[in-house]
Amino acid sequence: MMAGAHSFKVEFSRRADHMVGRVTGDTHVRLDEYALSVNLFRRIPHLAGDLLRLGLAAYAADRLARRNWQRVAGGSRVMDLTLGVAEPDFWRDDSITGLVRDALQLLSGDQWHVCFTPAQADPDYLGSRTEQHPSVCLYSGGLDSAAGLATRLRVCREPVLAVTAWHQARQRQRTLKQLRRLASRYGTDVSPIVVRTACVNPPSFREQELTQRCRSFLFAALAGAVACAEGSSVVEMYENGVGVINLPLMHGMATGARTTKSSHPRFVRLMTDLVSRVAERRIDYLLPHRSRTKADIVRTLHEDSLSDVALETVSCVHYPLRRKAKQCGYCPACIGRRQALIVAGIQEPEGLYECDLFGPSEITNSIDPAKLMGIKATLMHVDRLADLRRRFLPDWFLQYASGTGVENSVAALDSWVDVLLRFRSEWLKLVEFGQSKGWKWAGWLPVSSAA
Repeated sequence: MMAGAHSFKVEFSRRADHMVGRVTGDTHVRLDEYALSVNLFRRIPHLAGDLLRLGLAAYAADRLARRNWQRVAGGSRVMDLTLGVAEPDFWRDDSITGLVRDALQLLSGDQWHVCFTPAQADPDYLGSRTEQHPSVCLYSGGLDSAAGLATRLRVCREPVLAVTAWHQARQRQRTLKQLRRLASRYGTDVSPIVVRTACVNPPSFREQELTQRCRSFLFAALAGAVACAEGSSVVEMYENGVGVINLPLMHGMATGARTTKSSHPRFVRLMTDLVSRVAERRIDYLLPHRSRTKADIVRTLHEDSLSDVALETVSCVHYPLRRKAKQCGYCPACIGRRQALIVAGIQEPEGLYECDLFGPSEITNSIDPAKLMGIKATLMHVDRLADLRRRFLPDWFLQYASGTGVENSVAALDSWVDVLLRFRSEWLKLVEFGQSKGWKWAGWLPVSSAA
């Protein structure tokens, strides 16, 4: 077997109200179908069920195949996945297999070989319960989800199905509380569909792959399956524009699994094509906030008296493993969260983070230097964004955009440049504020950038 190669065979069976797939040994992957049937009053179509199986299998394989960053460049792997499906002829079509492969390879940076074998079909699909066909959105319980849904409901109060893949401790309670609050504030119907996804009897966390990039495929597949069942034509993903394009903070992070592409424009296009084929009609995955910064959409929560919802969200990449505080405060996700909340005018109480990079100077300046790498990389990134003001776009930006398929033409990149430069302007103002507060790290940004 090649270095970095991993082989998995996943066969699914139904146990009570759960879809359970055996991955390897005693390890299984499970999805709570009861939550779907209760909320949709029916089972989903066979092809959509296969899509869920594929999402679960890819997620499990990705999680169980530990990368070897030292032996293999970029930590890339060769992933061989054999999966039982109800409609193997559909999935064996070269065009469908190509869409699956491209989506998984974009997310994970690995080579994927997926083989489909016949499996028993689920009970018959019972049809639609309503002619309403509401929009579907992905809702994680994070800051972008809450602010993005609020921004959407402010201008469009049509009903929406909010789909959550429940994979974290206390995520269900937190999500339901947020959605009730948003529905009450805007006087509209927000129907939560919270579906438990989990690995059962996995190896110790130290032996698992930490990046888990294909989890995004599972989430998108879950929302797509709901859209198939409900007759919906839209799946909305509430990521801000800076997070959508997600430029790497440092050179060397653009390829492979070092940078997440969970809402990347090319991934969105691939899921639109794949799920439209599964549904046999057009279902568009949309990024309604791609022209806004995180602070832009978070400002909606502040203006609409929903700051309490913002404070209940979780952004930290280490959560829920960290026990000292809800969020660490120094990972890139925490740093982006703090910047957006400050710029949007939402004040957080002290003591919410293990490391407070934006608090009283005596606390901020005493943080362990080893935990300042995230803010240092962020400032370097903000400094580099000054290159986008040039008459001709810099090579590093064009290489990333063309290499990952952000847009189909250079001319279409203007909107991304605009949102990135506004993001940079937000940071420069925050750095200036930090300097007035005496934060030492605020003095790291080169004088040329501030000018």
